[in-house]
Amino acid sequence: MICDEQKQVIVQLKDSVDDLNHKKAKQAQQLAEVRQMTETTIVREQDRVGGLEEELKALNKEIGQLKEKERELAVFRSTVRKLLVSVGGENQTDYDVIAKLESLVAKYKKQVETSRQLEDSLKQLESGFRSGYNNTMTVLSSN
Repeated sequence: MICDEQKQVIVQLKDSVDDLNHKKAKQAQQLAEVRQMTETTIVREQDRVGGLEEELKALNKEIGQLKEKERELAVFRSTVRKLLVSVGGENQTDYDVIAKLESLVAKYKKQVETSRQLEDSLKQLESGFRSGYNNTMTVLSSN
């Protein structure tokens, strides 16, 4: 039979088991919360990494395009320098090249304006010539 002392030990053990079960349930709940937070964080970070990867791909593509444009610009600069060497001087700085181009463009604009004025003059002369010719032909045919 069970004596009072054993009953007391059994009650204490039962209380300890109940307390441990309560702590176990509490820790299981905390663990589930931490697991849920971790999974949410992982999903959010994976989405963020995916976005960053897409951004990185776009930036790499843009860098490739910029490198191609830089190469094209270098070819253009080299070609312009070669063309301007015939105008005079070698080892020209960018400033010299730009100044020569500005000068050439200004001269070209003047040439275009002069050509346009000459064309206008020729058109007026031509129309005047035609009307004078027609008038002369009318006078000659009436005689």
